Amino acid sequence: VLDGNIDATNIANSVEALWPRAWANMLGLSAPSCTVNDSQGVISCTRTGAGDYTVNLTTARANTTFSTICSAGTTIADVVCQCGAASASTVIVRCFISSTGADTDTMFNMMIFDS
Repeated sequence: VLDGNIDATNIANSVEALWPRAWANMLGLSAPSCTVNDSQGVISCTRTGAGDYTVNLTTARANTTFSTICSAGTTIADVVCQCGAASASTVIVRCFISSTGADTDTMFNMMIFDS
């Protein structure tokens, strides 16, 4: 706000900074790959083992310090997915049953954020 007026350019830039740089909904039930159901900035997904996936980004990020958020896309309450940057162009996702620690294949969601 400048002198009581809303600065539309600054608002637009601020809102854009909050958007994920990449996101996807994926189904990881079929070896050796997983299915990308819908995405922006994600080119493919590979199943590397039960509950383990490598997500390939369309555009490499500037470095590996981007933030990642993952969630299990299932109605089973005990399934958890974790993710993190493996390189500037890949994200590693691991899904498991929280009560046992056993890896499990599931539908999952992933987003990345950076500046």
